Amino acid sequence: YLYSTFQYCFKSSKSYPSTLSLNKLKKKHLFKNKKKKISIQPITVMHGKINSICYLINNKLAYAGDVSKFYEKDLKLLKKLKYFVIDCLWYKKHPAHFNLDNVLKIIKTIKPQKTILINMHNDIDYNEIKEKLPRSVEPGYDGMTLAL
Repeated sequence: YLYSTFQYCFKSSKSYPSTLSLNKLKKKHLFKNKKKKISIQPITVMHGKINSICYLINNKLAYAGDVSKFYEKDLKLLKKLKYFVIDCLWYKKHPAHFNLDNVLKIIKTIKPQKTILINMHNDIDYNEIKEKLPRSVEPGYDGMTLAL
């Protein structure tokens, strides 16, 4: 889709030099330095009627920023994570994003140690939702860091 729609960005012409290269995601990316290894595995998820990507990092953290459904076959990859960082747009249903009920339901299935809600719409008040959530779930905030 990207190549066919924005071909000029990937393939130079006489009037326009290319500015991007098209790279497909591997099944797993491994980054190493002298002290640490970081493994990143993309997992395809639904985002409304299109696919999006959830990233599984070192099999300890899953980051799903735009998701409305996980495929059943991939749920085993998400079991017992240390951190589950998940899209939680608002309280009511949305066709392309999880809402709070969706998040709480999937948490019961995969049982992460800690869940961080992200991508929250302005109708979710930070302090108000924080009071309502189970201890293992908290709203994310700008500048938040997690230690693996």
